[in-house]
Amino acid sequence: MSIVRFQIELKLRAPFLFKSGASLPLGLDAATLTAEDGSAMIPGSHLRGHLRHAWEEFADFGVLDPAWVREWLGSESASDSQDAPSRGRLDFDAYWRAVPAGGIGALRRDQWMSLPAARAVQSRDVPVRFRVRIDDETGVADAGALQLIGQTHPAGTDVSFVGSITVRNIGKAQQQDLQQRLEQALEWIPALGALKGIGFGQLIAANVKAEAVSVASMDCSQFSSAERLGLSFALDRPYCFGARAIESNRFESVPYVPGGALRGALFAWCTEAAAGDGELAEAAKHILAHTHAIHCRHGWASKADGRTAAVIPNSAISIGAGQFVDASEPRYSKPFLLRDSSGSLQIPAFPSDWKAQFDDFEVLHDLLTPETRVDVRTAIDASTGSAKETALFSLDCRVNASASGAHTFRCEIMLNVKEQHLRTSLWKGLSQVLPLALHHLGKTEARAEQLAWYSAPEVKADPEGERVVVTLLSDALLSQLPRVQSGAANGATLADYQDYFRQHCEDALCLVDLHADQKLVGGSYFHHRFWSGDKYYRPRVLTLAGSVFVFEVRHRERARQYLQQWLSAGLPSADGEDWKTNPYLPANGYGEIRLGTGIRCTHPAPEQIVPVDLVTPDLEETA
Repeated sequence: MSIVRFQIELKLRAPFLFKSGASLPLGLDAATLTAEDGSAMIPGSHLRGHLRHAWEEFADFGVLDPAWVREWLGSESASDSQDAPSRGRLDFDAYWRAVPAGGIGALRRDQWMSLPAARAVQSRDVPVRFRVRIDDETGVADAGALQLIGQTHPAGTDVSFVGSITVRNIGKAQQQDLQQRLEQALEWIPALGALKGIGFGQLIAANVKAEAVSVASMDCSQFSSAERLGLSFALDRPYCFGARAIESNRFESVPYVPGGALRGALFAWCTEAAAGDGELAEAAKHILAHTHAIHCRHGWASKADGRTAAVIPNSAISIGAGQFVDASEPRYSKPFLLRDSSGSLQIPAFPSDWKAQFDDFEVLHDLLTPETRVDVRTAIDASTGSAKETALFSLDCRVNASASGAHTFRCEIMLNVKEQHLRTSLWKGLSQVLPLALHHLGKTEARAEQLAWYSAPEVKADPEGERVVVTLLSDALLSQLPRVQSGAANGATLADYQDYFRQHCEDALCLVDLHADQKLVGGSYFHHRFWSGDKYYRPRVLTLAGSVFVFEVRHRERARQYLQQWLSAGLPSADGEDWKTNPYLPANGYGEIRLGTGIRCTHPAPEQIVPVDLVTPDLEETA
């Protein structure tokens, strides 16, 4: 499959403004977007929008087919498509970065952040631009209408921005035609960024250069007979995989890369590639023939070499600064208070009551949760050049890197096939396809880079002692809590989960305690996309990651077999295994577990623990 990268250099004349969503220092009203090193940046989505406007104008003039524009840039989802994406073939870099001749970053990152001094206003090199509104009636400045705009370059400076657009499966004739259309559109665009109407962001020149790209496959020779492998990768931009819509135009991201997103990108690429010829097309067809056997767990950012899910067990109890115990242990399973050195009684806290304790727990257990960042986008009216009404939205993204470099994400891929020759051929095909397929991930269309296999740790499921503790590392559709939903009183939650586990492990394990959280999932999209067969609207009960289940071992060998199965394939879903009716499949990374909680406990002295007897009040006596 041919891949072509169009490297595009844009030369803009300062001042320009591509608004930063970061908090600003006192005195500034707006500032241009910058990288960590201070170099100015243009969002790739901004350039995509200008190209769309230019090509749509060409289509209005009759020199371009509107279908051609939709093919390369995509369009809104069709109303009858269940929100299936209609993506374009152009894959834009997240940002175009300023690269002056003297190196990246013409000015210090914090230079424009200083409040302007009166004596500096006369200097040409002041990286702050001023705007003032004029009163139409008096012709003088409006009171309080002064605007300060942070800049990265002095006015009149020509700044080059470099980025690229990648296209897959493109022929030579298509490549030449697309390059010509890109050059025409960039010549048509007069300026980029905000405040174009007053001379900001003038586009002086543009250069488009095409180059063929070769992507090497991963080496899997030493893992060819493995049943599961770890996959490490980096992301090229902040990512957003929707956890929930906070508002209709604001989306929050989960901290991980969902296994379902990775599988979806893989199978979508294979579906497209299978229509062609050659070795990659055959590999794609082979993968599509065994989609049911390819399972993928969530990708977590990790500090160490191994994969560590940044999940806090619900049984964790904070007993002081940076100190924790585990409520799944018998000695801490009953309510207690803690007596400090002064004799005062302190109330231990579960995660639902934590604040600073989250940071303490992550530091103690070497967990890595990527920081959040808000990206704000708005559609632009092509006729006016201003923002469209009701077209603003924001993404609460997770940052893909820290000051020390890009985060390494690690997931696990499992092949649920017994024949070794089949596993060998699938690993070979995945090694060829995955470096090409993992793009357009999430709402920011992130790309996975630097892919590599690593050996996954061996699964050990031998229960020690008479108790087994299982921690849920990813959300799962387990018990739908019928007793709780019918209004049953004390013990209903435990009884409902006991029914679920009894169904899936018979009497080998008996659930005796739990620390579980749940939430309802549903809404119009889920109902029409997955659950349209339900006679009535019925949201599902999702058991959340971090839930802890404590079992008694009744039959050791059979318990070992069930635990081995759950560790390898995840807890069974209560909603079946059909991907058309269940988005929370174990194959997509849901229902993953570990044995134990992994909590690093700091045990208090026995005399510090004060047991608490919970007495149910006699309602007749208190009435």
